Parts: sequence; structure tokens; C-alpha cells
Amino acid sequence: MSPGRGSKVLLGLATLWPLVYLAAFFALVALRILARPLTPSVKTALIVLHTGTIVWTIGLLAGYLRLLFRSERVAPENKVPWAVALVLGNVVALPLFFWRAVWKEPDVVS
Repeated sequence: MSPGRGSKVLLGLATLWPLVYLAAFFALVALRILARPLTPSVKTALIVLHTGTIVWTIGLLAGYLRLLFRSERVAPENKVPWAVALVLGNVVALPLFFWRAVWKEPDVVS
């Protein structure tokens, strides 16, 4: 049983969060360099958000690795390269794997 469109959209948004956060974090660091220092409350919020995003990414990685090795949508010879890509380049590779293995409908072979 495959997930419905709504579940796929939610998973896709959850998968994009680490990439969005990374871009926002780099923008904040650049602004910090060019502007004034962060207040203690902003620093605390950033630490909490950063820690949450790391935990979120580890959870996504575990889920996608499980999906990768249980799925028939990825050819057996491509599973190890995908696993390496997911582990080493997770923030970029997770959305690519989502698009390839979850969002796209499987090719129909007749």
C-alpha cells in the first residue's frame, strides 16, 4: 500500500526543512557578520532550533534508509550508492531521494 498524496506532500515538506533551515542559518550568519551581535534570547532560540533540526534530519535519514532497503522502487545495484549519498550528503540527497523514490509514480513495465 502506497501513501496518499497528502502524506507524500507532508513528507516532502518535512524533507525540505533541513535544506531550508541550512539556507536560513547561513543567511543569519552572514547578517551576523555584517550587522550587530545576536541577543541572548535569539541565540537560545537558534540553539534549540538547530538541535531540533539535527535530530529531525537524523530521523529522516533513518526513515529513508529503511525505505531504501525495503523498497522495490530502487534497483538493487543502486541501493548502496543511494545509501552512501544519503549518509554523506543528506541535506541535499534527502529531497532528491524523496523525489525519485517517493513522489514519482513507479514506471509501469508491461
